[in-house]
Amino acid sequence: MSLERKVLETLRDSVNLEVEKDGKYISIENIYYYRIREEEQFRYDEKDDLWECEDYEEIDFFYTTYFEGEELMIEENDLKTLLNLEDENYIEISESFSYSDGVIDYDYNESREKVIEKWNKFKSGFKKATLIEQFKIK
Repeated sequence: MSLERKVLETLRDSVNLEVEKDGKYISIENIYYYRIREEEQFRYDEKDDLWECEDYEEIDFFYTTYFEGEELMIEENDLKTLLNLEDENYIEISESFSYSDGVIDYDYNESREKVIEKWNKFKSGFKKATLIEQFKIK
């Protein structure tokens, strides 16, 4: 018997970013990549009691960096502005080092709106990175 459900997942990865600018690659190191996504899940076998992800949609994401002992957040468009990038420059994750889920505390039975409200409160708790010097760039 196959069951289906949709759930929200909150995730954090430790990553390096890479972007091409003027024919050269810029690497941004020691970044955290936070995201919330809605997953369509299905279970192959009820005995396993394990849900598998079939498909997902990213709802929101942002990056953080540590500077002088503080975790600072930045949206992708703001990072592009700091790097003087055009809109068509695509920021890619070049390496991923660690992964964790359950970034915010919520119950799978909570409404989508309630979980997104908690996500937005979590996200608003970070101070914003505003200077290029707050990032480790190579």
